[in-house]
Parts: sequence; structure tokens; C-alpha cells
Amino acid sequence: MQRFTALDTSRPIQSYRVAPSPSTAAGLAPSYSTRRDVSGYAPAPLVVDVSTSMRRMDDPRERDRAAIDRLAAEVGAVSISSSSSSASSPSSSGTGVRMIPPPSSYSSRPQPAGPHHHSSSSTSASSSSSTPFTPPRSGDRPPSRASIVISEREAQIARSLQVIKDAQMVDICFLLDCTGSMETYIDATKHAIGRIIESLKQHNAHLQVFAAFVGYRDHGDVPQHVSLDFTQDYEHFRQFVGSQRAFGGGDGPEDVFGGLHMALSQLRWSHATRILLHLGDYPHHGREYSSLPDDFPGGYGPHTEQKLMQDIMGKNILYFFGKITHNTDLMMSRFATHLGPIPEYDFKQTDLAAVIDKLVSTSVAVVMESMVMTSSLTPEAKSVYAFRKKEYKICKVLPVWHDVSVHHGTMTSFNLPASIEAVKAPLEARKTEGLMFKRSYEPFDEGADRLVFYGSNLSNRGQDIVLKEFKEKGHRVNSFEHYLVYAELQTIASYLAGEFNKVMHGGKKIVFLKSRVVYTKKQKQDEIGRTIQVKRYFMMEPLLKGASFKRFNSNKGTIAEFHSTLEAFSHYTYAVTGGYLLVTDLQGAEFDDKFMLTDPAITCQDVTRFGRTNMGAQGMSKLFVETHVCNSACRAIGLDPLTATSKRASSQAAAATAAAAAAERRECFVCMDRPRAVRFRPCGHCVMCQECARSYFAGGGGGARPCSQCNQTVREYVMAGPDLETFRRPA
Repeated sequence: MQRFTALDTSRPIQSYRVAPSPSTAAGLAPSYSTRRDVSGYAPAPLVVDVSTSMRRMDDPRERDRAAIDRLAAEVGAVSISSSSSSASSPSSSGTGVRMIPPPSSYSSRPQPAGPHHHSSSSTSASSSSSTPFTPPRSGDRPPSRASIVISEREAQIARSLQVIKDAQMVDICFLLDCTGSMETYIDATKHAIGRIIESLKQHNAHLQVFAAFVGYRDHGDVPQHVSLDFTQDYEHFRQFVGSQRAFGGGDGPEDVFGGLHMALSQLRWSHATRILLHLGDYPHHGREYSSLPDDFPGGYGPHTEQKLMQDIMGKNILYFFGKITHNTDLMMSRFATHLGPIPEYDFKQTDLAAVIDKLVSTSVAVVMESMVMTSSLTPEAKSVYAFRKKEYKICKVLPVWHDVSVHHGTMTSFNLPASIEAVKAPLEARKTEGLMFKRSYEPFDEGADRLVFYGSNLSNRGQDIVLKEFKEKGHRVNSFEHYLVYAELQTIASYLAGEFNKVMHGGKKIVFLKSRVVYTKKQKQDEIGRTIQVKRYFMMEPLLKGASFKRFNSNKGTIAEFHSTLEAFSHYTYAVTGGYLLVTDLQGAEFDDKFMLTDPAITCQDVTRFGRTNMGAQGMSKLFVETHVCNSACRAIGLDPLTATSKRASSQAAAATAAAAAAERRECFVCMDRPRAVRFRPCGHCVMCQECARSYFAGGGGGARPCSQCNQTVREYVMAGPDLETFRRPA
């Protein structure tokens, strides 16, 4: 094995162990060095000749000067974001931020601990990192440059945690067309609000949701607009919406702009996460929006499309649309020219119970998505619409591989750790040359950070793969080192999942996709005719097939779709490593026997590891330890409650238990009349009366049906009525 390490032990640079490739074994020098600096990823180009790298390291002054400048720039630019998936936040540009002063301006102050010895206490981390750096008295010995970077990194984490806390305050406005064709949707909104709040807070008790309602009709209808400002009195909300009647309209188009204007100008948008969920079946007046019969073909009202869209973006309100008919397609395409791609949800259902279910699931989804985006805001990315911006042409069609050219490259992967203790040290990396693969010319998906391409691994019998490339070019983000950080992270998550599967008997297994770093290069001519090498890096993974991609939880402390096994896995990673790290931000696909996951985040006591998604000891404490409530899977593998000594957590757990018991005594979710009397298994939810449960499963032909609360497949359900029947799903 070869090991590349720093010569100056006062600067704690970590290193990877690289297994020799055939060329190395033959006596040739490796083509790259894989050093990692204390920021977690290196902005300097790392694909360099080893001899050049070692010569630079032989000069302490040059090495230290370059390293400190690099680290200071990185700490000034770093942001704590969600993991780099299709739904993750954008990378920071590094502009407009406070930079670390040069060495000559430093004076003495109490020196923070180094990256391998700083305290893991969330209390001390929070208190120390919340104090900005101020130069002490001159004339004393300056603190360690690395210590200053660590201190600034922890301060940034503390600021990010405050942003996350603010994002848990949610304003959601339901904007509805209230003309004659919308009666079912008005009734659904009235009945759904209680379930929406219950679903959101069941596993995210820290959320505070404020609901508002705006209804619009058309010119000549009285009243033409109605509104209820944001409130947490959900019974008052329900009564207000229930008092609205569907009438008016006449021609097809309605006064959509009047409704948007009222929502933007009359409501008090006062919290960080802001959502406008719009349900309508007809567009605004004007030939630019439809060819329907229109009493006002030249448009109606004083409000303009451009001004309304500017107000939505200016107030950082995330706009979502519930599509009922195709009549609104042209209007939505025009809105998208201002706002970027607008998420549309299919509301073509006509049955009240089905519309209620759809409205509940849609509302929960948009709240979770909006919270993740809002909590990812930084001084450089101040608008949530930066996350929706699409910069590249997207083609979702699988290419015809016969017409695609072959690429040659080198693949680097990490060996699994030998033990739990080994995850606390850098992993060994293995280099494989001679890789042959094909890549689609255009990405099929674009996230805030990365592009995702289809691929075919010719070195593995044409295996279907995906290739992920960071969008930001240049040495800071799109470097070999940056890709290695995320490959190492996923390898550690994969190893811990394997250990978890050994102790978790029964239930679904957890499997992380194998992630490798692919490096390619080709020659091209520059502007003055010189031949240069163009280098590109990709994360390579198997293509997920046969299931939809979901985010189950985030590294922001939210649970989008609860699964006891996944929450127990995060708890397990924290417990088995002695609180050193926590695997979270679990996303991927669910199958009958397993979860196939990718792009996790690791929060770790050592803030120099695992890239920008590492929230440090502060994040582990505030976003998981203080909020996690142990479930049946945690107890099944003998995990001790994380918050056994916390009065706050105990009271939250007691409140959740009381709320669940009270919820089971309330009315049926479907008929809204008879009491709930059915318990689904294995999820345990009690949501329906006997009559509605029989109708629900009879409508599915006796086959599998999902729980209307959590969408888990119901294996069996118990009728708790006088006849006490048990129905099982057919095998």
C-alpha cells in the first residue's frame, strides 16, 4: 500500500490509502494524490503528479501558505446543505462572505481544539461557534490556522441550524377557484385540514403550521373574493371553508389574478417557509391563456402576470398547482417562464374521499419539500427559486446505446471498513484502470448541485448505470477530491447498513448503492491552438429500476415518509459508533423486501469530514438526538432511548402518545361521521370505521391497498367492532 500524508503534523491533513494499480506495481508513479484538507474537501486541483505534489510539500512555507489560503477561501464559501441529489441545495459561490484574515492580522485568543480533539458536546459547540471571530491583543502568539478554520466552520453550522429552526415555521395558503364546478374540492379542503396537520406533526412534532384560505370567482359574482388570514385555529379554518359555496363562473375562465393578488397582498406572510397551493380547473381571462369561450378575451382586472410572478418570487413563496383539467396548461406554461418548473399534482379525482386523500398527501409533500429548500438558503442563495432553476436541456428518454460513443477512464472505489471503529479513519481507496462506458449526451435529471446522466458500463456486460456530475466547474467543487468525499461517505453508510441488517431480524433490509468515482480525460485545442487535456469526473452508481424515487427523511431533522426501519437505522448508526456519526438524509426506492438508498448525508463530530452536509455535533444533538422517538424497530434491536434523561423528549413522547390515542377516538377519515374502529397492520394506524374499511378493500378486489395515512401496504387489518373480524391480504 502507498500512503500520501502531510509532512507537517501541526496541520492536520488527513489522507487516503490507495491500493496499487497494475501500473504502480510495475514501478510507474500513480497519476494522482488524494490528500484531504481540514475543510472536508480541497479546492486546489488534486489530479497532479505525485512527484510534483511531494515537491510542494517539501517546502513548509509554500505548503502552509497555499493550504491556509485554500482553507480560508473554502470556509468562507461553504454552506450546510442537503445531500447532493435531485432535490438538494445549490453549491455556494464563495462571494460576499467574510474571509479569514491574513496571518499578520492575527493575535492571540483561547485556541479551539483541533479537528481530531475538539469537544463532541453539542452545548459547547453551539456556545463557542455562535461568537464571531474578533482579533485579540496584538503581540501574542497567533492561534493555529487550522483551529481558526474549524471555529469558523462550527460558527457556520450554528447559523445554518438557526435557518433550519426558522424553516420549521410554515405558512401555507390554499388558493381555490370557488365557482360552480369546484364544490368537491372546497369540501375536501374543509375535511382535509385536520388530517394534514396530524400527518405533518405525527413524526415532526417541532413543526408549526399556519393555514390560510383564499377563494376567487369571476366578474359579477358576489362575493368575488374571500379570504381567511393565517391561523393555527384549525377548527375555525374548517368552519370558514365549510361556509363557502361553489357558485358563479358563467364562461370558462375565472378571475385567477384577482385571487393571486389577494393571497399576496392581503395575507400576512410572516414565517420562513411560505407555500401557495393553488387548485383550479380554468385559467385566467385572455387569449394568451386559453381558446375557451371568454367574456373578456383581452384580459380582465388591473393585475398583470409579470407583477404577480415577481411578487411571488420577491416574497419567497413557493407556488404549487393542483391540476384538475387540461384547460390550465397554457397558463401554467406561462407562469413557468417566470418561476421555473412548477410542480403540478393530479387532482382529476371526482370522489370526495379520493380528493381528500390526494389533498392530504399533496399538502404533506409540498410542506416537506418547501422546508428542505427554505432551510438550505444561504447569504449567496437567498431565493428558494434558485433551487427550481433549470440550466440544462433535460432528456428523459433512454438513449440508443448503439449510436453513443465509448468513453475510457479510471475508476476509484473505497474498500468497506474492517470494523465499526475503522469508520473513524479515512478508508482505503482502490484504483481500477481500463474502464469502458457510454454516457448519454444530455442529462435526464438536474438537481441544484448535480446533473444525472444515463450510462452503460461496458466493462460489466453493459450494466445500466447513472453518472452524476457536479454542475459547478473549476477546482473548488468539481475536483477529484470532492467526488472522493461523497464516495467515501456512501461506502461508510453501506457498511453500517450491512451491520444493521445482521441485527435487524425480519422487516425490510437496507442497501446502499455502490458508488464509485470515474475519471476521464480527452485532448482538445484551446483558443490559441494549444493541445490541452480536459478532465471530467462522475459518481457512478447502478440505475434504480422498478420503483419511484423518494426522500424518506432529511439531514434537516424532518421525516417526509415515516418507516420505522429507516429511523431505527439512523439511531443505530449513532449508537454503534458511540455518538461519533449519524447517517441520515435517507432517499431512494422502496421494494417489497428492501430499501435501495443513495446519496445519504453523514453528520459527524469531526466537522472536517463528509463535506458540506456534515452538521457536526450541534446538528446531531438538535436535529436528531433531541427529536428522535424510539419505535418498535429500535426496541427490537435493543437500542436505548437517545433521550432517556431528557425531560423535553419525554414530554414530547408522552404528548405524541396522547395525541395518537385521541386521534383514534375521532371520526372516520373517509365518511367524517362514524368513529374509527379499524387498525391496519403492520403500520398500526386507526383511520376508518368498519363500513368504510369494508368498502375500501372491496373496491380493490380484495388485493393489496395502501394505508390512507402513511401509504404503507396493508398486510392485514383488524375490525375492532362487536364481531371482531380479522381480514388478511391474499398471498
